[in-house]
Amino acid sequence: MTYVLRLKKSKVIHMLYDLFPDALEVSFSLDENSSKSKLIGRLFKQSQKLCEATIYLGSFLQWHAEKRWGKAHISEVIDISTDLSNYLTPNIYNTEDKKLIIHYGGQLGHLHDAQAIIDAVKFLKNSDLGQFVEFVFYVSDAQAAYLESSLEGCQVTVLSAVPSRQWREDISNFHIGLVSLSSGGASVCLPSKSYAMMAGGLAILAICPLWSDLARMVNELDSGWVVNNALYTKRSDLETPDYLNNIKKERSKALLCQDFYGKVKMIYQNPHELMNKRENAYYGIRKHFDIEHLSCKWSEVLQRVQQNTYLKAG
Repeated sequence: MTYVLRLKKSKVIHMLYDLFPDALEVSFSLDENSSKSKLIGRLFKQSQKLCEATIYLGSFLQWHAEKRWGKAHISEVIDISTDLSNYLTPNIYNTEDKKLIIHYGGQLGHLHDAQAIIDAVKFLKNSDLGQFVEFVFYVSDAQAAYLESSLEGCQVTVLSAVPSRQWREDISNFHIGLVSLSSGGASVCLPSKSYAMMAGGLAILAICPLWSDLARMVNELDSGWVVNNALYTKRSDLETPDYLNNIKKERSKALLCQDFYGKVKMIYQNPHELMNKRENAYYGIRKHFDIEHLSCKWSEVLQRVQQNTYLKAG
């Protein structure tokens, strides 16, 4: 599409949601040394050169894409959000519920860490916390059936994804939004459902690498907790000649499950901390990711593109 628009002398700004061929490599659909992967990579590299600007969802996604495929003329990070006016005001100050309800809602594809979720939920449900924590899944996509069959008999609720309006109503009954990215998936995308969950007043429990944009967002807003699922914890640890393999390396499942259990136990025993995290999520998303705030960032990019056009014309 970039090539077609350039032939028509249109200015192209690429909003990068998923990075290819990287997403196909991470999901094991393509080998990074295959001819198909190299062809897609060459096309994206050329697209970077032709675009007036590329917009990324996070700073790690930007760093990774540019490290491997080069830069566009203008490169910026602009978050996405959700229509905040659609959400009910949640009762985030209710700390008297006897059960902690953790909810996963949305797609569960090959870039998400379905196996880590399954292992962690099984571990917790078989622990002393099992009767005090409820899991409710509304899932679709490639790994939904696998998750449902794997958790059979674990006393969790697994349903198909529901329409957005019903989902926004239902999450008022939940406390925590569970989100995940595999160690490789964190280098190519950022789950948009995280923003929607925070908009609905859910704290976030993220199973993802500590170096990821998802972890950065949760920690900066102080809106939840991160369970690291990657072998490495810092971006600097990844920077070796074996970089592309390093970003895919996983933490041991035993350590991950213990970490998940420990964080959920701490949450259950400290309802006021949960309340604070939910409050930070609800108000933080409105302060930092509202339409006006994001529009200003887009306006700045458009002005820079226009200035570059004038300079080239001159």
